[in-house]
Amino acid sequence: MATTVAPIPGAAPIRSTSYIPALDVVRIMALLGIMSTHAVAWAGRDTAEAALWSRALELLSRSGVSVFVLLSGVLLGYSSSRQRPPLEFLKHRFWRIGLPWMVWAIAWAAVFLFATDAWQRIPLPTLAEVVDALLYGPGYLYFLVLLGQLTLLAAVYPTKRSTRVWLAVAAAVWQLALNALRLVVADDWGGDAWFAIDTHAYELAPFWIGHFAVGVAAGGYLAALRRVSAWGRLATAAAFAVTAWLVVFAPGLGIWQDDRLNGASSLLHPLYLPLACAETLLLLWFGEALLTALPALTPAAGSLADASFGLYLIQQYPLEAIGPLFQHLPTPFNVSDQLPGSLLAVTVLLAVTAGIAAVAVALLQKTVWGRAVIGGNTGVRRPDPAPADG
Repeated sequence: MATTVAPIPGAAPIRSTSYIPALDVVRIMALLGIMSTHAVAWAGRDTAEAALWSRALELLSRSGVSVFVLLSGVLLGYSSSRQRPPLEFLKHRFWRIGLPWMVWAIAWAAVFLFATDAWQRIPLPTLAEVVDALLYGPGYLYFLVLLGQLTLLAAVYPTKRSTRVWLAVAAAVWQLALNALRLVVADDWGGDAWFAIDTHAYELAPFWIGHFAVGVAAGGYLAALRRVSAWGRLATAAAFAVTAWLVVFAPGLGIWQDDRLNGASSLLHPLYLPLACAETLLLLWFGEALLTALPALTPAAGSLADASFGLYLIQQYPLEAIGPLFQHLPTPFNVSDQLPGSLLAVTVLLAVTAGIAAVAVALLQKTVWGRAVIGGNTGVRRPDPAPADG
């Protein structure tokens, strides 16, 4: 998060000298990827060509989640300002993550059951299913469950830079091995215990710990990473291109079973860790180049980054309301048309729902409790390095 202080009520925040505006650009682009994933889900994919387009767009845009988790670690590793005792730190983070989780989990469950026709098509959920959904985050809110686990880790994470580097190596190996394992083991491997873990793997910290630990280690060397040579940047771009290609096409090579990367489980693609590392660096360098060339964009980027958590929380609601309308519009605005023919419709749907979410966030930010339910600050902005809410 950006370090800001508002000494006068209503005054524009003053950002600290340690603030890196380019990190706001990283966050905004990651948010755009996540919101794009939600919009692409409405597109037609019934032909082989459309299915490939859908797979490529969804997998590559979903890397925004990996970038957010990595960014959480970067912010913790970069900032030396967190001096709160663990219990005080956790109490503060509850208001940033716990309260939004409770509010929006209940809201999403209510909308799914009563504001759509879902109850006409499937049996109402049992009490056990409702409890399971609330514990693990219904729908897209799994990310808040993951953030809660990373918060517990952030509160006690070691501060020595060399220790963080070794932890990053160990955590990356662990995550890569664990995420690869779930793609190759037999269906009956591990019995009921493994089945229960694998069902919720995409929202459990052990399957993401490599992103977070690598981010923390990188945060300690952020100044050096910002000065990488042109050759280093070219190599990073090449690594991103190769990894992105493999993310989309590796299952076609018969390396693993493609059906184990369906839906939210695709977030556990083993190649997302190297992809997110390269993508985050490229976005950081792009952000610095952009804001150096156009410094007037810096305040707007900061404001949009601060609103990103709220945009993530709210966009799903206009999507549920407007998405069906876009399925009945004429071509080229019919989102149900087969990809790539529906790309324009997807883009318009994304823009409209993001705009509605932005208006809602702006209205909520006008009150203390409104800011609280979207994970915003309720008072003077303070240094708050982890995790990156998004």
